[in-house]
Amino acid sequence: PPTPAVTESLIKGVITAVDSATVTIQGKHTVTAKIDGKTKIILTGKRATLADLKVTYMAQGEINLDEAWADIEASR
Repeated sequence: PPTPAVTESLIKGVITAVDSATVTIQGKHTVTAKIDGKTKIILTGKRATLADLKVTYMAQGEINLDEAWADIEASR
């Protein structure tokens, strides 16, 4: 299950895992959260999809109250 056991809702770091339902970003903490229908994904300034996110991309993600990513901004 997702484990956002961190107090911050904004996570900055490197994408270390992507699957069909979750994205993991490792920064000061490692956070895995789900992707839902409201998650907004931006890659280098343009709207993107989960399939566009790759391991090793730099990313900043914000977690919403449902413990899902509200948005992820990534760059190659």
